[in-house]
Amino acid sequence: MEKRGQRNRYDFGSRHIPGKKEKDTLLSAFRERVEEQKAVRIVLSGDFALEIEGKSEILEYDDNLIMIGTGKKKLLIAGVSLLVERYGEESLSIRGKIASLSWI
Repeated sequence: MEKRGQRNRYDFGSRHIPGKKEKDTLLSAFRERVEEQKAVRIVLSGDFALEIEGKSEILEYDDNLIMIGTGKKKLLIAGVSLLVERYGEESLSIRGKIASLSWI
């Protein structure tokens, strides 16, 4: 009976080493995906201040609820006496009694 070894990426028989052209293609696809994603940095200071850095837009806004679009997902901020203190192209600052943050 013939004995078969494990066939996975660590097995010498199945190892694939990409050439330069394939590496360049893989790297460029990776870079495009990273650029597509809109990275957002959120800093919560206690329950009274919230800073959001990165591309974002205000979708809904009142004293108790603020909905922010950050690309594919939305951030829902619930609280009391919420106030958008600063809103620019790359940053957003919210003050008030923040009760919860949730992604929808």
